[in-house]
Amino acid sequence: MVIVIQIAGIAIAAVGLLLIWQQLRLGNKQAKFQALTELHKELISKDMQEALRLIYSKEPDELATPSIDELPKIQLVLNTYDLIGFRVKQKIIPKKETLQTEWMVLLRIWKKLKKFVEKHRTFCGKSVPYKKYFEELCKMAERFQKEHYPDSVVDVFKPKEFTRQVSNTAGG
Repeated sequence: MVIVIQIAGIAIAAVGLLLIWQQLRLGNKQAKFQALTELHKELISKDMQEALRLIYSKEPDELATPSIDELPKIQLVLNTYDLIGFRVKQKIIPKKETLQTEWMVLLRIWKKLKKFVEKHRTFCGKSVPYKKYFEELCKMAERFQKEHYPDSVVDVFKPKEFTRQVSNTAGG
């Protein structure tokens, strides 16, 4: 009889641990979903969209030496994606899902802002790379593209084409 009670106790404990593990997994998924939802709210904000339009409408050489009005918009995009890169590295937001939604944007931004980042690194010195997590996130996006979309080509908007495209779609 004692053995039966012990076996029943062990079985109940095992079931309890399984239920706790499932709760933790579900809670973790919900937390990741919430983090992604907040991330996307930030990325579709009016300020962020205006900043991205500015970046897409300029050549990399122009963006390497921005005007005083352009600089805050460039910094908004870089700061946002640098923080996203940090959050991905710290596993605060899920890497796979972030790359699934942002890989193409990241590759376009990197092509446009690489010269700007490199120029800032010459000013800041090499001890702490300027926008390190942004660059790491862009490298993850490159690997993601090669793994999932090897035949795809990420077009970088040409300023005149982009401006024309935006004005054509703005009219409805």
